[in-house]
Amino acid sequence: MGEFIQQIRHIWEGMDNKKRMLFGGGMLLLLVFFFVIIRVSQPKYELLYGNLQQNEQDEIIGRLREMNVPYRKDYSALYVPNASEVRAELMKAGIPKGGIIGWELFDRSTLGATNFQNTVNFQRALQDEIRRTLRQIEGVIDASVIINMPDQEPVFEDEKKSPTASITLNLRSPNSLSKSQVMAIVNFVAGSVIGMNSENVTIIDNHANDLTAALRKSAALDGSLLEQQMAVKKDLEREYKKNIENMLGRVYGLQRVAATVNINLNFDYQEIRKETYGDRGVPRSEQEITESYSGVGSYPPYGIPGTDTNITQYRMAAPNQQSTYEKNERIVNA
Repeated sequence: MGEFIQQIRHIWEGMDNKKRMLFGGGMLLLLVFFFVIIRVSQPKYELLYGNLQQNEQDEIIGRLREMNVPYRKDYSALYVPNASEVRAELMKAGIPKGGIIGWELFDRSTLGATNFQNTVNFQRALQDEIRRTLRQIEGVIDASVIINMPDQEPVFEDEKKSPTASITLNLRSPNSLSKSQVMAIVNFVAGSVIGMNSENVTIIDNHANDLTAALRKSAALDGSLLEQQMAVKKDLEREYKKNIENMLGRVYGLQRVAATVNINLNFDYQEIRKETYGDRGVPRSEQEITESYSGVGSYPPYGIPGTDTNITQYRMAAPNQQSTYEKNERIVNA
């Protein structure tokens, strides 16, 4: 090995700058060629399962080693070549036990299945597909999806109910999802189930926070006064409807009970102002005159001013003589 390096060094020293550039470029092209060949020859890895629990991941890895299937691990996700084929083999072995099946459930369906079994399998597959999609959202660790699909062909038309969905999200933190993300999840779930309205989707998180209730409340506050009033009306109707159906469903069964609630709310109000000033009310005018005179000497003038009657009288001061004059007048016009 040392002699080979010495020969390469000897050849390199014997080259001029032009030959050295050509030699270096050729070596670079050769390295790129080998890199491309290696990348092309490697199998393409596809997502096998994501957001796996540690015990599920260990079980799957052990099975992949027995099957001699190469894999790549990325946190809670596993990648393998030909993921669909490997997933089918794992499903035959019942691995993972807590994994998501989805539409793959119909790959192993039997010809003798009844309509009821097909309906139940369809509901299970739909729930798993929605769960699989929700687990791919950033901030969502896991999800639980329960879809209630009532009889679409009831005896009476007014007994027809809309499907409902109850979803529990296991979030990394209480504020992992924004309001727009919660609204997107609601619209996605409602659009995935035939006949479902967004109002029939309820989402809570692992911290027992009702995300849809907070979303509807925020939307009502941001809207006009009429929209706020309609939101309050719908929330009350939904709450009473749910309480009535739950109460009667315990006796007759949930599938046999249908309630319709219409609440009329009076949002009008009047403002009354009342001012009280006492038993006699408020006087329109009030006049008060007070005069006082004390001492020896002249009296205050009296009579009509400018006439002979308005003459000031003078008296001689007498020893030890005291004089007093007082006048009070009060006029109240109620």
